[in-house]
Amino acid sequence: MPLMVLLGLGVREGAAPLNGWAPQVSGPPPQWLLLFSDPRTANAMLIAAAGAALYRRLWAALPMILVIPLVSIAATAGLQKLFGASPGQGPAYPSSQTTMMVVVLGMLVLAVGVRRWLTAAAVVFVLLGIAGQSVDLDNLADSLGALLLGTSLVAVAASILRKLRFRL
Repeated sequence: MPLMVLLGLGVREGAAPLNGWAPQVSGPPPQWLLLFSDPRTANAMLIAAAGAALYRRLWAALPMILVIPLVSIAATAGLQKLFGASPGQGPAYPSSQTTMMVVVLGMLVLAVGVRRWLTAAAVVFVLLGIAGQSVDLDNLADSLGALLLGTSLVAVAASILRKLRFRL
């Protein structure tokens, strides 16, 4: 979370040097890259996470699966105001779609159970989602801020679940 705030302070006054490092793409990105951060994809992952929690009988995880994405919506809205984003005026720090993608995917990993192959698949999924967002809707700094915020929220959820003695 502190890194996300520091990066946000860096982009508050305009484009961050980090954004210049992003690959310059001529034309729009392939449309399939936007599938990873699409709200419909997030909804499908949220349903899958709830289904996995039900299947594994992780009853107390169900509220967490529903609450943490709502917290991410409120957090991104508040942080976007804090860092000077104007609604509907282009990229905003941190990216709300990328934050939701990371949070919902994290909830799915926690509900299914943390496995190496699943974690690796989640990392690839997130990288592809960030690539799509960074070259189309947001810039790289916005997506990285969202990654930092989203992983912080997932870590909070995992910590709470671990204290409740869930088998993650």
